[in-house]
Amino acid sequence: MTVRSLLLVSEIILFLLCRSLPAQNLTIARHDSATLDNATADQILSLGSSSIGIGGTPGATCSLNFQRSGDVATYHFDDGSINSQADFDALCSGSPGFVTVVNQINFCGAAKPNIIGCAPLQGHCMALVRYTPGQEWILWMHEYGHTKGLVHSQDQSSLMYPAIDPSHTTLTAL
Repeated sequence: MTVRSLLLVSEIILFLLCRSLPAQNLTIARHDSATLDNATADQILSLGSSSIGIGGTPGATCSLNFQRSGDVATYHFDDGSINSQADFDALCSGSPGFVTVVNQINFCGAAKPNIIGCAPLQGHCMALVRYTPGQEWILWMHEYGHTKGLVHSQDQSSLMYPAIDPSHTTLTAL
């Protein structure tokens, strides 16, 4: 596939994400020793719904509508750490949430320390650790992007850049 074809595909995905999706009702769970209440989850989802810009289009925002489905649930999974693919798979199959807040992630495709989020491409779950207030929505939306097929971007303003930063708030083509 050529670079031009990849850009076209990513622009189509971007269009679908920003314009065609109905409200996204997300089930949310937390490890029983992690902290997350309904109000905080709602605030994170609200910021994610209204704060994503569209790269290359000044002032344009992505019209997504994220909502919590039901109360934030709790679950017990050992100490709430993901240390292997088996741990991640068990979390995804056993957690009552699409979004699951864990205590620590040391594995996401490979063993690495201090990972703050993990979601497979086109996946059906995402694992997150609590993050800096005011930036946590960026982490949640970044991982949600992976579940919808978005890969990392080298554009440093992109929501899909491999690191989380207050300036990483736009969706851009690859």
